[in-house]
Amino acid sequence: SAARCETVADQSLPSEAGEILRLRIESDMINKTRKALMQLKSGGNRLERSNQWPKHWKDLLHDEDGGCDMFGRRTQDGRATLKHELAKLAFADGAEWAQDDVSGVELDPKLVKEAREVEMTFFRKMQVYTRVPRAMQRMKGGKVIGVRWVDVNKGDSEKPDMRSRLVGQEFNTGKNDELYASTPPLEALRFVISSAATWTSSGEQRHVMVNDVRRAYFYAPTHRDLYIELPAEDREGSSDQLGKLNLSLYGTRDAASNWQELLSAHLEKIGFTRGVGHPSVYHHLERGLVTLVHGDDYTTAGNIKDLRWFKQRLEEAYEIKTQIIGPDGDKIGKVLNRVITYTGFGFELEA
Repeated sequence: SAARCETVADQSLPSEAGEILRLRIESDMINKTRKALMQLKSGGNRLERSNQWPKHWKDLLHDEDGGCDMFGRRTQDGRATLKHELAKLAFADGAEWAQDDVSGVELDPKLVKEAREVEMTFFRKMQVYTRVPRAMQRMKGGKVIGVRWVDVNKGDSEKPDMRSRLVGQEFNTGKNDELYASTPPLEALRFVISSAATWTSSGEQRHVMVNDVRRAYFYAPTHRDLYIELPAEDREGSSDQLGKLNLSLYGTRDAASNWQELLSAHLEKIGFTRGVGHPSVYHHLERGLVTLVHGDDYTTAGNIKDLRWFKQRLEEAYEIKTQIIGPDGDKIGKVLNRVITYTGFGFELEA
C-alpha cells in the first residue's frame, strides 16, 4: 500500500516540477559545453579530429550513417542512396522500382530493363568501348569518368515507349574553344522553309525533308584517351576493368564537336558546301538542296527527286528516321519541335 501511495503521489506532482527538471538538464548541458569550449580556447586537451565531440553532445534525431528515413524508399547507406537515385532503378520494400528522369513518374522496371538491354546491344554492335584492365589506364594515362542511365517514357501510361540511354558524367572544368559545336539560329530554319516555299522557274513545288539520325554521337570517333566505369548491365565486364571509348559518348564534353566534324566531312564528300554565314547550313549547288543540321536533325528543302537521292546517301552512312512534307508527302510534320504545315501553295511554320 505504501508503494501504491508513492506512485499516486508521483503522478500527482504539479507540472512545475517537470519544468524545473528540464531547466536543470539544460543548465547542466550548457555548463559542460562551456567547459569544453574553454578547454579548446586555452589549448588544453585539444580535440585532435573533428569527429571527437564531447560525450554529452548527442544527436537523438539522426543516425550515424546520415539517414533515418524509416518510412520512405531510401536506404540507410548514403552512398547506396546516391547510386540508386542516379540509376533510377532500385529495390524498395522488397520490390523493384524505376523512375522517369524527365517527369519523375514511376516506370515499369521490366520495360526499363528491356530498354537498357536494347542500348547495350547497340553498344556492342557499334563497339562504343573496349574493355581494358584498370592497370592500362594507370600506365598510359587518360581520364576516367562515371556513367549513368537516363530512362524516359516517350509514350504514355497506356502505350509506353521506353527509351534508355547510357551517358557519361564528364563535368565542365573550364572553357575550351576546341569543344565548341555550333547551334543554328531560328533564322536559319526560316531560310530553309522559305526556300521550300519558293517555286522553281519550271513551276515545280519543293518539299521539306526531316531526317533524324539515331544515336548520332556513336558514329563519331573520339580523339582523347577517355575511360568509363563499366555499367552493371555489361555482364561480361568485371570490377578490375574499364571501358576505353572508341566512339563519342553522350555526356562527354567533345561529343557534339566530334559529331559535327564527322557530318560536315560526309556532306562535303557528297557535294555540299558549308555555309559562310553559319557553319550549320549547307548548300548543294548542282541539286539545288539547302539543308540545316541541328544536333542529329537534318532539315532540307528541295524537289522530291533530289531529296530522295539525299535520303539514300544518309541511309548509307547512318541509321535514320525520315519524314517528307509537301505535295507528295505528309501535310503536317514537326521540325525542331515546331509544327510545319503544307497548305497547298506553300508552308506555314509555327512561331
